[in-house]
Amino acid sequence: NTLSHNVVFGLHSTATDLWIGTQNGLNRYQWHSGEIKQFLVNSDSAAVESAATIYGIYPHASDRYLWLLTAVSLVQFDTVLNQLVVPTSIQNSDVFQQYIYSVTQTADNDLLIINAKGAFRIKNDSSTQPLKSLSLFLSSPQDAQWFGADPAAVNEFFFFYQGAIWRYRLEQDKVSLVYQLPEQHKDKVLFGEGMQQVNQSLWFLISGLGLVELDSTNFTLKSTFFNPDEPSLS
Repeated sequence: NTLSHNVVFGLHSTATDLWIGTQNGLNRYQWHSGEIKQFLVNSDSAAVESAATIYGIYPHASDRYLWLLTAVSLVQFDTVLNQLVVPTSIQNSDVFQQYIYSVTQTADNDLLIINAKGAFRIKNDSSTQPLKSLSLFLSSPQDAQWFGADPAAVNEFFFFYQGAIWRYRLEQDKVSLVYQLPEQHKDKVLFGEGMQQVNQSLWFLISGLGLVELDSTNFTLKSTFFNPDEPSLS
């Protein structure tokens, strides 16, 4: 009654289960029994990355399915049959076959993804919609990471790109600058890792640097927590 792998990347909870994405396999922990079931496990246990590497788990509009972000592509998992399913729209779209750099989700459970071809909205029927302005803006899409949705606005999102925090309005397909890191940090290798609202503040975690606190209403800078003595990632 153990996990398929001890390195865990993603979690998703429902009323009955906790889904756990690991370096090798998807796991289902049942709240009522404490039983763990393993799925999609690669027989090559030495593989560091494979189709069994689950980086993210996202709910589908239908409770029956989950979206899984793997090291290879984005796939759907049927939680009743306990197997992958491939809708025709996925088979016919190369968007799903590209390595995906970052994913976030709308309130309607649509996915917003960034891959080598740009940015796309994946709807619940698995159809894809190019986000044209955002794609043009992301000249180096591999450098962009979603923080997540603005808690105070519908279909508005934050992302990190080229040393700055940006806001994206989905319905208008419009990007605007929120906060630019100081000039001395521009050459560091940084990643946008997470965002959390606490009272009237939005906290942004930037791996390789520290924390940025912005006012949750007008997005003005309130504070930063950077360690000037910490070496940058390379």
